[in-house]
Amino acid sequence: MDIKIKIEDQNKVIAKLTAVAVDLKNLRALYARWGIQGLKWVDENFKKQGALLQEGNWKELAPSTLRARRTRKRKRTNSTKILIDNGELRKSFGTRFSDKGVYLGTEKEYAIYHDSDAPRKKLPQRRMLPRQKDESILKRLIKTTNNYIKEKGKNIF
Repeated sequence: MDIKIKIEDQNKVIAKLTAVAVDLKNLRALYARWGIQGLKWVDENFKKQGALLQEGNWKELAPSTLRARRTRKRKRTNSTKILIDNGELRKSFGTRFSDKGVYLGTEKEYAIYHDSDAPRKKLPQRRMLPRQKDESILKRLIKTTNNYIKEKGKNIF
């Protein structure tokens, strides 16, 4: 059994395929989608108290931290959630993207003390941002990329 494909207007097909190729070269729209997925990941990671990380949940709050939250004069919250005292840090994450990639992060200077891979003595690491080894973010980005490519190629003919 042979399958034959006849192209009646070869120039039209070439023009449409070229348009898709050009569209895929400009990745700003894809980077923006990656940024959205990154923000969703960070938000979910806060909600699940670090459970999205390859190394597992964040270390529990120290009894002294819980005591301080209960007894401070200006109560912001009685939260027992890790890294969520008043919600400022969690809400501060944002994205910037360009033709070259996407940046996901926060301008809160104290975030680095929780998130960095630097050796530490007292403050336990509680990563808020994904790393390449975190499969959950990789799966999201691959799915987002595949959907983007499907959308771009959907209207070829």
